[in-house]
Amino acid sequence: MKGPVQYRLVTATSLLLGAVFVSTGVPSAGAVATTVFANSSTGDDSTGNGTAGSPFQTFHRAYTAASSGDTIDLSGTFTWTNAGETGDVVGTGYTIAKNLTITGQSRSTIVQAASTRNTADRMVFYIAAGATVTMKNMTVRHGKVVAAGHGGGITLYGQYCGTAGGCAGTTGVLTLDQVDVTRNDAATALNSFTYHRAGGVMLQENANLTVTDSNIEDNSCTCKYYAAGGIYGGMQSSTITITNSSVSLNTVNSDGGSSYPYDYTSVAGGLAMQRFGKITITNSTFYGNSTNNYAGAMSLYYQNRGARLTNVTIVGNSASLGAGGILWNQLYTGGNYDLRMKNVLLADNTGVSAAANDFYAKDSTSGSAVVATHSIIEASTNKVFSGTGIITGNQASLNLDSAIALNNAAKGSRTLALLSGSVAADAGDSAAHGNAGSTVTPPATDQRGFSRVGTYDVGAYEYGATAAPTTTAAPTTTAAPTTTAAPTTTAAPTTTAAPTTTTTVVTSTSVAQSSQTLPGASVPVVINSTPASVDNTIAVDAGATRATVPPLVRSTTDVLAQGRAPTSTVPQTTTTVGAASTSGDAPEPPSVEPGEAATLMDGVDVDTTLTRLNNELIITAGSLRMVVVGIADDGSVLELDDDGNIRLNQTRTLRVELSNLAVGATVDMWLFSDPTLLDSFVVGDDGAIKSRLAVSTQIPDGKHRLVVRQVTRTRSELVLAVGVVLGPESNGGSAIGWIIFPPLVLAAVAALVIPARRRRNTRAADAG
Repeated sequence: MKGPVQYRLVTATSLLLGAVFVSTGVPSAGAVATTVFANSSTGDDSTGNGTAGSPFQTFHRAYTAASSGDTIDLSGTFTWTNAGETGDVVGTGYTIAKNLTITGQSRSTIVQAASTRNTADRMVFYIAAGATVTMKNMTVRHGKVVAAGHGGGITLYGQYCGTAGGCAGTTGVLTLDQVDVTRNDAATALNSFTYHRAGGVMLQENANLTVTDSNIEDNSCTCKYYAAGGIYGGMQSSTITITNSSVSLNTVNSDGGSSYPYDYTSVAGGLAMQRFGKITITNSTFYGNSTNNYAGAMSLYYQNRGARLTNVTIVGNSASLGAGGILWNQLYTGGNYDLRMKNVLLADNTGVSAAANDFYAKDSTSGSAVVATHSIIEASTNKVFSGTGIITGNQASLNLDSAIALNNAAKGSRTLALLSGSVAADAGDSAAHGNAGSTVTPPATDQRGFSRVGTYDVGAYEYGATAAPTTTAAPTTTAAPTTTAAPTTTAAPTTTAAPTTTTTVVTSTSVAQSSQTLPGASVPVVINSTPASVDNTIAVDAGATRATVPPLVRSTTDVLAQGRAPTSTVPQTTTTVGAASTSGDAPEPPSVEPGEAATLMDGVDVDTTLTRLNNELIITAGSLRMVVVGIADDGSVLELDDDGNIRLNQTRTLRVELSNLAVGATVDMWLFSDPTLLDSFVVGDDGAIKSRLAVSTQIPDGKHRLVVRQVTRTRSELVLAVGVVLGPESNGGSAIGWIIFPPLVLAAVAALVIPARRRRNTRAADAG
């Protein structure tokens, strides 16, 4: 229950024109902008004065104290259901009616409508007409709306004016800079005529949205017409600019598609925008968006002020009725009516019956209003792409990573990496494109901020870029390393192993009977549908115990063979794990000590077994199979130590192979005690991982827990906690960088946290 409203007087006209606030407890800053601080853990609304040394506790108190032009500096988690947060209301959440900058410390700063998803009765933020707002370094989540014209996460208000430019000064302006808008929902019963909504961000008429270094991901909308899972550009006259960002893994469920096939009423999984708009997307990724309707990645209708796509990756999106990638609908041709694309990667998007469907023009007029150069567009309808730098048809050597990941991005947006030999490498161009007065120059850096090298690549990711142009990390509680090479340059080792002579098996517990199977292909996401072929399921035993692996006792006759080299032709990649950004939405792992591990599947323990073979640790849990080995500098496999553990000394590299993961599951890996997000990604179609992990020396010595959370498409959650020790042995021996203790547990973690890699259409059989 919320307490009484404090420190705020609202005029009778505030509901329409904005709010006028009278604050107490903070001296007036006059015309000089100031910063008001709030800390949900250490602040106090009664005794605090809003300074850095004496912050407020609630967002509401900080907002009422701030004047237009000020900055609100947030630390912690702010939840509208908390008693102290009294400024939000049912439906519209918290209204921002002042020109403000609202900044957190990193994405670990969370503003949410409720503590869990799909339980709220309001959005998170409503940006009023006339307000100019910048949000930085934070996560906006767990909003939910049912009314028309609203977004689950954020609604940006503008005023109807017929065409652009007639409402100057009254539009809402929002900039999202290093912000995650995630796990928000717009939901009503199907067959409802509730229009104009978005799961993530909704623009109402003539609004202006800028998204930079941000992730609009995992939002959903159950909507009939005029809607999107990620971003909906309103009925008309909106302006959207997206740079260095991800719009991915958003979903829409609709029952209205067949009434108006390939029409402007269509919903879209990722982004939809209607007439009189202007949209500019640069260095950004649209991946894994889906709908049971038309338009998986985006739907664009009658943009008369320019539609420009530059170095955009649009891959792996799906629409059950068609137009898995882009649905383009235009009434006129020429000038700013045209869709202009350069260095765009449009591939592996699917439509009806999972057929290739990357670009769909509504009709011949729409097809004529497209100008593209230096792009890969595998399949198209009502438009024949040709000309300078155009590559069409199914590409056997796309060689893309099978999951979006941070890929060492300094500012935290996720993208899809190119792998060695990709046809997209060096297939782009650096010259400007567009028409007079509306041109875009391909940027000299990729989505991650890494410098492009030589001839530009097609898409948002530059293969072979070795370092970001700056070493300054985004503001975080722990700076993310920025000098690590892009994770695509480590060749597979080729050392031939000696013959196996001994096999030693240690089993911690019995294996629970498993019902897990590996699907042969991914299935488009449809909300409220849980086909068995989508998710793998591990059968669990309520009586299972955590794994505590005793040391391996060996006789003097035991001989551990030298490791064998992998024989797969899939290139192995190296990801360095260092002190990454502390992030929000951390899981709640079980407590474990070194030598212990606990795995929970929807709250129930899962049994695990460990086998040692050829200096490999082979782990099974149900039908999941994982192999982990230590790798020496020369590429050979390190011997296990006397206790049967992998020890990484001067060499800090693991090779990890994992099979039978849940296809499409979202996986993130954390380091505790202070929760630090190390990486997050989505499991690829083959459900398999084969990669290398280089462990950074930036991780301090001591006891730690490595925690992995896997969330399947049907929201089944696996949380695995591992007790590990970093640092030298206590006996004064040589400096040992990381003791993998027990090997079962770290193997499980390492395998889960390294992104799955695949060569699309040409994946070699794994003989290793």
